[in-house]
Amino acid sequence: MRVLYVDDDHNDLALFEAAAEKTDLDIWVYTVTSARQAVELLEGRGLYADRSLHPLPDVILLDLMMPSKTGFDFLEWRRRSPYSSVPVIVFCGSAYEANRQRAMTLGANLYLEKPTGFEELQRVVRTIWEFMANRRCEAKKGER
Repeated sequence: MRVLYVDDDHNDLALFEAAAEKTDLDIWVYTVTSARQAVELLEGRGLYADRSLHPLPDVILLDLMMPSKTGFDFLEWRRRSPYSSVPVIVFCGSAYEANRQRAMTLGANLYLEKPTGFEELQRVVRTIWEFMANRRCEAKKGER
């Protein structure tokens, strides 16, 4: 599973990568530090033009609170883009219900709070894995 993690916090990015590696699941995490970079990657522009190096993700893990272009801005862009079918999991440090509702209204598929400990972060990685496995099962059922 290819996970594109979009977050301006380098520590959060590194911890998530370490947690994913520790789970021994078949997950490839690649990261960008802004919503603008995420758009460029999805569109295959600039530094991200080579799809062999920058393939489309299976799922996007998205922080909401970033400078310049926020996660909400990204969700609004995605909703009207050719990439609207790529699932987005909002991964946010806040538990504000208004943020969760807004993110879901803008097309997020799941809203998860960032945990405080490493073991909890590993559980989040497994939750994402299971979420994607369930989506694949549902897609296969729909093909029948």
